Amino acid sequence: FYNLVFALLAYPIGILADRIGLKKIFISGLFVFSLVYTGFALLPVYLEYIEVRSSVDSLNEGAPESDLNARRLQDLLQRRFMVNGIHSVTPRDVTITPAQNHFRVAVAYEVRIPWFANIDLVMKFQHETQVRRP
Repeated sequence: FYNLVFALLAYPIGILADRIGLKKIFISGLFVFSLVYTGFALLPVYLEYIEVRSSVDSLNEGAPESDLNARRLQDLLQRRFMVNGIHSVTPRDVTITPAQNHFRVAVAYEVRIPWFANIDLVMKFQHETQVRRP
């Protein structure tokens, strides 16, 4: 793939470098590289967040028990996280609050990934849903 991209872009970028300057093309290339590198670092984190939202929202379908309580919901949610391969969310990140006819399930967590040298990217996620009591 690298050779194909190189072969397709070498000539047009060479012409562009002759017109606007090699230094500008080089800096533009570094900028594009850093954007792609950052995108590759962030993509798995955001895909995991989509799975977290899906797991939390699916509690309404998978909790038909009449003896539903906060502990049971916590167990159901942790099982869904384990099945979906979610490792960023711990039980401390989940808050389950009983209400009159539902449970309020909130997930708030932070993901820190190393980016470059001693610079980390930090993302905070939160999602909340209501689970009806049977």
